[in-house]
Amino acid sequence: MNKFFIPIISSIIIFTLTSCSTVKDRDRVGVKEAKSCVKQQQKQSTILDDFIIKACTNNGVWVAANTNTNEQYDFLNKLYVDPNAETIAFSDLNDDARNAVLSLQKKINKELLDLY
Repeated sequence: MNKFFIPIISSIIIFTLTSCSTVKDRDRVGVKEAKSCVKQQQKQSTILDDFIIKACTNNGVWVAANTNTNEQYDFLNKLYVDPNAETIAFSDLNDDARNAVLSLQKKINKELLDLY
């Protein structure tokens, strides 16, 4: 009786495992942003017309620089570098400026997602 069930059970297991491996991987949004970010960084193409990607994280943009104003935004360390090369923590920005920076990060990541 065991000789009969073992081949059937092993066939079912093998079929189940192979069918799982044929399902296309579905990346989550952050992974798509990260992959697109690396691609854009390597191409050195601009995002949102004025920004170039300087560094990426595992879920999107890390550092972006404005090519027209020489401003740089470090979204991971929450630092802003103004055109005079002065580094300012996001927490030291006024509320409007801080909200604009966070909005910029979302816009860049959305653009990266659209380019994926």
